[in-house]
Amino acid sequence: MSDKSIAALAIAVIIAVVAASCVVVEFKENDKEENYAFGDPESDFTLLDSPDKVVPGLTVKNLERAEEGKAYTQFDTTVVVDDVADGKVTYSWILKTDSYDSTELEKYAPGQVKVYGLDYTNAPYPEGITVAVDGNTYTINGTWVPQYFTENITFVDFRIVWTGEEVTDVNGKITNNGDSSSGEDDVETVDGTVWEHGWGSNSGTGTADTADFYDTLSAELFTIEKYDADDYAGATVTEGSGKCGNVTCTVYAVNGKSNKYGNVYEDFKLYVYDGYVLQVNGLCDGAQNTGSLSIFVAA
Repeated sequence: MSDKSIAALAIAVIIAVVAASCVVVEFKENDKEENYAFGDPESDFTLLDSPDKVVPGLTVKNLERAEEGKAYTQFDTTVVVDDVADGKVTYSWILKTDSYDSTELEKYAPGQVKVYGLDYTNAPYPEGITVAVDGNTYTINGTWVPQYFTENITFVDFRIVWTGEEVTDVNGKITNNGDSSSGEDDVETVDGTVWEHGWGSNSGTGTADTADFYDTLSAELFTIEKYDADDYAGATVTEGSGKCGNVTCTVYAVNGKSNKYGNVYEDFKLYVYDGYVLQVNGLCDGAQNTGSLSIFVAA
């Protein structure tokens, strides 16, 4: 996963709480009712009604994507309940990422972050790494575990042009593999800009109190987002309602700048049921954001 992907995820999942007395949000009522279809067609959003409905096979999926120009970041999270017993839920989860974004050439200079601290201009190299030098061009191949890392980092025909003062071209592939995670970055330079197409996967297991299961998914895995009006304080929020799959949800349309994070929204809509966000769609800081929740019990 690229560093911009990680930063985007961090921004997407920040949730803070402020005093209600400090919030000033303009609500406008809209009696128009509409129907909305999204997520898995077999989704049963009434499963969110009660922890009593948390059973083995319960599956929660969340797909989020932000696009701006050619750049995009996508997160696809799936949580599956493995067991429910004695007031505890045992679950498995997997997060898949897909991103395409630009970065700076200097981040691929010798010893810098994008080459995991490798000084490709200075032999001897770490065991497992080879560097072919042709003038100012350095082609890196091989696998090693960098300091402070637990994953194998592999360079595949990774070519860097280093003049001795600056990087002018980068092209190739870097992969990483760990016990529970893997990723790949395909890198190319176009008109002096580095573009990275990255894929990643991370997985794990967890436990939670049955009564707090959905809150745990919200607070720790960010699979479910809870609507917080404080996040949109300062913007104009228009409230309506509609049929969302098999439930009736509240639809909040947000326009303007929020006080909390300074985000600027344009026709940004959140479809909310029982406090949980089922879908988002609209512009945030100029990027087109979409998100869709699915929940069902697998056969």
